[in-house]
Amino acid sequence: MNYNYSNNERRKSQRKNNNNDVVIRWIHDERTPIIYKTADLSDEGISLFTSAPLNNGLSGLIEKFVNSKNLINKAAIVVWCIKNKSESNNANLYRVGLRFVESK
Repeated sequence: MNYNYSNNERRKSQRKNNNNDVVIRWIHDERTPIIYKTADLSDEGISLFTSAPLNNGLSGLIEKFVNSKNLINKAAIVVWCIKNKSESNNANLYRVGLRFVESK
């Protein structure tokens, strides 16, 4: 597992804070939806919090935000995962970055 993340900004669009819950179905277990707390969102991807690290390369489908009727249905892949160093309520969590990818 590679939990390193470069501080180099690679986004082409601005990040927007997003404190919603999002539903993701991972490709290895598509029948089990998992809800994650999101940190921010951009046109290229989303970052979220999780209690366990996620492997780089893990792919899944981001279905929707929990409190929304609108479906997102975007394929995404984990591109980084770091231990959260915040002093906030999220201090014991991992922060994970997912990049949106074209569905095949």
